[in-house]
Amino acid sequence: MKRRLPGWMLLLIAAIIFVGIMIWTRVAPEKQDDSLSVGARYLSDRLGLEMATTPSGASGLVVNRVRPGGLGEWAGFHQGDRIVAVGDRSIWHVYGLANVVSERFSMGIPAVFLVARGSEYLQIMVGPGAQPGARPQRAPSP
Repeated sequence: MKRRLPGWMLLLIAAIIFVGIMIWTRVAPEKQDDSLSVGARYLSDRLGLEMATTPSGASGLVVNRVRPGGLGEWAGFHQGDRIVAVGDRSIWHVYGLANVVSERFSMGIPAVFLVARGSEYLQIMVGPGAQPGARPQRAPSP
């Protein structure tokens, strides 16, 4: 004849396992943010631009929203602009854009964005040395 555990003992074992899992999930290290989220957060905090994280169809990253009062609004970005390049670097994802902007700002150099707006290409300068109230300049034709 097999012996069965009493019901109260099964409940006690289940409660111990449940409490152990709860404690483990509270102490386990949290998952690190992926690089695209980090880049998007940096651009939102620093420039006031909410961006698509990767290109969709055409090259460049689309500006989904320009936060009122942010550096991006001051510089002249509009919702729907596509950031194609910064300086001499093409932009393929938001983390790369955040790296280029961060690098230029830390060196005290303004970031010159090549922006596609409709059928036009504009240059927008942001950062150290940019003139307050300066408007985007039409990019020279290739």
